[in-house]
Order: sequence, then structure tokens, then C-alpha cells
Amino acid sequence: MTLRRRILLLATGLTAVVLVLFAVPLAIALRQSASDRVVRETEYVAQGVPDYLTTNAYSTAQAEKYVRRVNDRSDTAITVRLPGRRRRS
Repeated sequence: MTLRRRILLLATGLTAVVLVLFAVPLAIALRQSASDRVVRETEYVAQGVPDYLTTNAYSTAQAEKYVRRVNDRSDTAITVRLPGRRRRS
């Protein structure tokens, strides 16, 4: 094996190692970021619905429409149980 070939193999090997060492933490960071986004969106939806419903300024039809609208615009489906009424989802 010539010196030139050894240097080429060394450079190729080091490049591969650097790429792997960069790609693994990047993949972990992207996964964590996606997970955090889902949790934030779920918390946002979960906090917004009770804020609307605690006003008691709605009819049953309005509550159903609100829950349907929230479910249509979000990946997170919600279900609401109103006291003395049947379940809304």
C-alpha cells in the first residue's frame, strides 16, 4: 500500500468519524425539539379550553362547536365533560 493511499484512507476515515460524531447529537437534539413542541401544543390546548368553559357564558351547542373547532385545528384531540350534561368530543 502506497503512502498516498494510506493518507487517502486516513482522511476518509476521519471524515466519516467527524460526520458520525456530528450527526448523533444532531439527531438527538431534533428528536427532543419535536417532543418539546408536541408537549407545548398539548399544554396550550389543555389550558385554553378550561379558560373558555369557566366563563359559563355558552350554551351546549356553543360548547360543542368550540370543542369541534379546537379539535379541527389541532393534532391533539380533546374531550370535555360538562357537569350534568353528556360528554362533548
